[in-house]
Amino acid sequence: MRSFAKVFLVLFIPIFIALVITFYFSHSAMMTNARNELLQEMRNKWIILAAQIETLDLASEAVHTRLAETTRQTSLRITVVDRSGQVLFDSLVPFDSIAIMENHKSRPEIKDAIYAEDGFATRFSTTMGVQMFYFAQKLSDDRILRLAYPATYVASLQKKFTEQALWAFLCLTLVLLLLALDF
Repeated sequence: MRSFAKVFLVLFIPIFIALVITFYFSHSAMMTNARNELLQEMRNKWIILAAQIETLDLASEAVHTRLAETTRQTSLRITVVDRSGQVLFDSLVPFDSIAIMENHKSRPEIKDAIYAEDGFATRFSTTMGVQMFYFAQKLSDDRILRLAYPATYVASLQKKFTEQALWAFLCLTLVLLLLALDF
């Protein structure tokens, strides 16, 4: 039994600590990569939508209906705001309610888009009731086009990674314990 305690202390504990540290850093790197990929995807969608938005009459109910359908199909929320923060268009809000929406100038992604050309934020959306990723950038006419996407993508990646890492961690722990018992 004394041999087990020595092997446990010399072999198991350092490897256990190394596994925990590896899990922590790989989890952090994976989450950062997932967020960066989502940000790049939102930038790509922004480029595609910006060309269309600049030519559309956003005060038209038909345009709103078409873009609201896009939001229903893709979960991508489309918002256009002027420099003062007044919401001019929102694909998630009913057409008749856009004029009474609260001013968005204090939103971090809108502030950044106004003063630094583009902005990215992750925060809870009171309109949608979920955590969202936001990307906003100025259009050529100085309005801001903001896209929002639910954070469920990154959350599902995090859940899958955590489950797989825990199973691997459990298996390695079991193997180490069996090795320690064998000594």
